[in-house]
Parts: sequence; structure tokens; C-alpha cells
Amino acid sequence: MHHTFLTNLSRDLSKLLADADDYNIIIYVGEDSSAKQFKAHTNLLRARSPYFRTALSSDWVVKEDGIIVFKKPNISPVVFEIILKYIYSGDIALEEYDATDILALLVAADELILEELVAHVQHHLIHNKPSWLHENFVQVMHTVFRLQACKTFQDHCIDAICSDPQSFFTSDEFTTIEEDILLALLKRNDLEMDEVDIWNHVLRWGIAQTPTIENSAGHWTPEEFEALEKKLHECIPLLRFFEMSPSEFYDHVRPFKPLLPIELYEDLVRSHYKPQLPRQCVVLPPRSPRIDSTIISSKHVTMISHWIEGGSGKPPTYHKPRFQFKLLYRGTRDGFTPRAFRNKCSNQGQNVVLLKIQGTGKIIGGYNPIGWCNRADYAETKKSFIFSIDDNNNENGTSTMEKLNSDERSIRGFPVSEEPKLSRVSISMSTSAIFDLESYGPNFGKGDLVIYENCKTGSCRKYTYEHEIMDPGDFVSEEFEVFKIVEK
Repeated sequence: MHHTFLTNLSRDLSKLLADADDYNIIIYVGEDSSAKQFKAHTNLLRARSPYFRTALSSDWVVKEDGIIVFKKPNISPVVFEIILKYIYSGDIALEEYDATDILALLVAADELILEELVAHVQHHLIHNKPSWLHENFVQVMHTVFRLQACKTFQDHCIDAICSDPQSFFTSDEFTTIEEDILLALLKRNDLEMDEVDIWNHVLRWGIAQTPTIENSAGHWTPEEFEALEKKLHECIPLLRFFEMSPSEFYDHVRPFKPLLPIELYEDLVRSHYKPQLPRQCVVLPPRSPRIDSTIISSKHVTMISHWIEGGSGKPPTYHKPRFQFKLLYRGTRDGFTPRAFRNKCSNQGQNVVLLKIQGTGKIIGGYNPIGWCNRADYAETKKSFIFSIDDNNNENGTSTMEKLNSDERSIRGFPVSEEPKLSRVSISMSTSAIFDLESYGPNFGKGDLVIYENCKTGSCRKYTYEHEIMDPGDFVSEEFEVFKIVEK
């Protein structure tokens, strides 16, 4: 029978590093006062690292008194000590180090072509340091995009942004990202943001990256337009201008005509005035459709998914939702009646109910984890919740030019005037969490969120759930949607 005794092998090889009295190489790492020397054995270094296999070939080595002297000032002593221990023993305990050193370890492991270590460090940072990654996202992006072996990490970062682009694109650090990162994002078909918003943010990035622009938008000289066009030259072909509405094109693209190739601009004008004419330019496919909702956006999906997972408040930045929202029912499409609601939503499993309150911009709703089954009674669950979101994100009347010249110099942000309110069912009242009566629309608790027989009006009065989600009283909804929740 075949046996492998790796534990003893690792322990014994570690002794060579601890008691390196027969060393044949001294490696100097770090710079100035932080510099440190390490004694090692070239046979082990060359066996474990393709980098050292080449660097320590006879044509490259420098010797002093018969000992090879090798210098790596770009790697810190802390990081190199981790690497040497890994090379000798295959043992590594990343939990003992802070995230900054671990990121530096990733860079060093990539340079030394330690593929196994690179894969392990990527996995550790993604799964064990999410908060630190969120707080230092741009720094991390700039680091990993220079490393060819870090495709997993790069994809993780891009995927996270694509699922919640608002947080990244509206951040102050967005304008500092390197061009290759922006291009990687623009190439994605699953970037969940309206194309006009993407264009506006790309403009903001280009302006910040072009220091020769001194005048405010609308007063640019031909030279300033030319400088900005050069900066955006690689970005323009990746934007889906043909997905913009005529009004979006007029307000947000037309003022910046000099930035677009003449053929593209003329093609865009023709597409709005004579859409039946064939396009002369290459037309990229639309980005993957976002949630099919007239009430919420992908950002709300991320937040509600976070609540379904058991979280509270706003989700962590770049939180990737686990759930898909599939539209079952829409009042303006299917009819504001209990029959229409029941025909579309009965026996569909867990779902989210959404209502847009008339004239307020407020969204209220609830999560039902057990589904609507025409029970004609209350139903028990400890996982349901209701919520309200104050969504005042109506900027359709503001042109890009006006936004560029605003004091905040922000374009199409995602302002929320009031924190979202989340109210979970009280455990002691969980037997009355859901009221499921065929002649009514969806109802939560004993009055906490009630939708009347006409499926247009309702009321909120705290009883079964922990908190009020809005001032007690009646409301009228202008839209009503229900989504089936499917785990990805």
C-alpha cells in the first residue's frame, strides 16, 4: 500500500531553514533601515520556484566568498519570511498577518511564480477579508490588475462591481481608477446600470483624468475637447449609445458631440429620426437586462437580498446578491384585483411584494418566505419582514452639463433622503406573520401592511412586526409588483 508522509517531510525541511548552517545563498530583502538578510539553500529555492530556477542559474549569480548574494529590495522582510517558510515546509498561516501584508504577499508570490501560493492568497483575501477589501477596493483593484496570475481575484472584483455598480461609480475614488480597469468594466454585458449613467460617469472620470481642462462644462475650448477625446478614445467604442432614449441622447450626449467620431454621432442622430435606416457603425448588444421592475433597481435588489440572508441596514459595499428576482405580477399590467394577484402568485414559493406609494417616492413592501396559498387564515413564519425605502432619485430633468457644473460635481448619484426601514416579525407574534385570504391582496401581520380588496389602497399600523415602516394611516399605491425569489 502506498503512503505519503508529508507532515514529517514538512517538519524536517523546516529544520533546514531554522538551522541553515550549510546555506549557500544570502538573500537581502527590503530597503534602508528595514532591510534584512535571509540564509537559504539554492537547491530548494530552484526546485520550488521557477523564478529562482532562472535567477539562480550560473549566468546570473554573484558570489562573495563562495556564497551567492541575491538582492530583492522590492519585497519586505515580513513577506519574504512567509515565502521562505512556504518554500521549505509548504506551511502557511495567513490568519497571523494583517491584510496589507497579505496583499503584498500576493504581489511577491506572483513575481516568484509560486502559483499554488497565489491561488491560496487570493482565496483567503476574498473569503476572509471582505470588509478590508471593501474599504480598500480601489487600491486592491490597482494591485491585482497588474498581476497576470490573479485572474480569479480580478474576476471577483469586476463581478462585484457589475452586480452593484452604483456604489463604485459614485464613489470619490472612481475617478482615480486606471484606464484598464474602466475598460474591463465597460466591456461587460452584465454591468447593471443605465447606459446614460455609465456615460455620465465615464465623462466624470475623463475630466478628472485630464488636468488641462480648466473651464466648466459648456465653456470648453476646442483644445480641451481634443484633450478629453484622447483620454476617452478607448472608452467610446465600448459604450452602448444606441440604448439611450432620444431625450437622454439630447440632454447627455449632444452637448459633447466633439468627443464622438463623426460617423457614430451621425448614426445616432439617424437612429432617433429615422430608426428604420440601417446602422453604419458597429452596434454592440444591449447589456443584460436589469430587474424587470418599474419600482426598484438593482441596488434595491442587493439590499433586499441582504435582508433575506438575515442582514440588517444597508449591505456591505459590493455585496453580491444570492437571489434572482423574477416578476410574477404587476398591477398596471395584470390588473389591480385580488383575482389577478392570486392567478399570478399563488403557490409560487417565497416572494417579495412591492408597492410604490402615490405622490411620495416611497417604496414599501414585504418578504413572504412561505408563499401565497389561499389558506383563508393566518400563517406562521419567523423569517418574514416588511420594509420601506425612501427613493428620491429623480434626476431626469437635470442635464449632464448642469450636473458637471454643480458644486458637488456628481453625476447621477443615488441619493437616499431617509435610511431604509426594516421590520422583522416579532417572534412572539410569528403565528400571525402572514394573512392569506383569497379575496384580499397580500397582507402581513394583523394590520402591519394591509392591501385592501381593490389592491390599490392599504394601510400600515404596527402590531405583529417589530417596528413601524411608515407613519400609521392609509395609502394609495401607483404601482404594485410581486417577485418570485430564486436562489442563484
